[in-house]
Amino acid sequence: MVINLMSWNTALYEFKNTSFKKSDLDNENFLKVCERIKEHLNKENAVAVLQEIPFKSNFDWKEHPIFTEVKKDFPADQYDLLYNLSTKNQIMMTVVVAKRGIIKNNPNGINTNRFVSFNIKDISLVGIHSKNAYQLREALQNIKGNRPDIIIGDFNAGNYYLNDKDKDDKIAVNRNNYLLLTEGYIDLCQGKVTTTYNRYIDHILIKSNHEFLSKCKCMNVNVDNNVKLSDHFPIYCTIETE
Repeated sequence: MVINLMSWNTALYEFKNTSFKKSDLDNENFLKVCERIKEHLNKENAVAVLQEIPFKSNFDWKEHPIFTEVKKDFPADQYDLLYNLSTKNQIMMTVVVAKRGIIKNNPNGINTNRFVSFNIKDISLVGIHSKNAYQLREALQNIKGNRPDIIIGDFNAGNYYLNDKDKDDKIAVNRNNYLLLTEGYIDLCQGKVTTTYNRYIDHILIKSNHEFLSKCKCMNVNVDNNVKLSDHFPIYCTIETE
């Protein structure tokens, strides 16, 4: 079985402070973003983990027009959309999308507006948009049972070093927390710039144990820095499993 994974912080949430109208759609990145996502989902057993999808508009607290369009572009009779509502007025969330029957919600994992736990067959995953590494560490510690096989998304953290001034500041603290949360995992994106501002903060972590690695082969890791529809680049990998 081949699984094609994608993670992308879409930055569609940037429209949160405007009176967004349907007539604006052609003037924004939304249609091009959806086109890229659908292109990926046409691959075999493809899954997209999407960050910064608007839910409620803080302009009028009604359903955000972009989310309305997302549901139209990925209709329920063709796609599964997984997301969590932490509050009725949340303004953004992480969404996992795939063609019907590929993904299944995992209620025993981390599930908030920023974290979506799901399964592909017997592989457990969590799609994330963490504020920082510490937030994700805390969330993982509260999981009942085993940690996920794959953690994928925008960590807002990474094992990178900016300059001599960062050794004692919040970047260093965030880096140290990232290293702690990645214990027992392999970072497939280590050393790959994932944003237009040259940060290493989007990752695909796979569990580093014999049971998982003997049944799953990860390859074709790619950060598509030619796609500049967001301040983050989409990241991809392919998994071959029994």
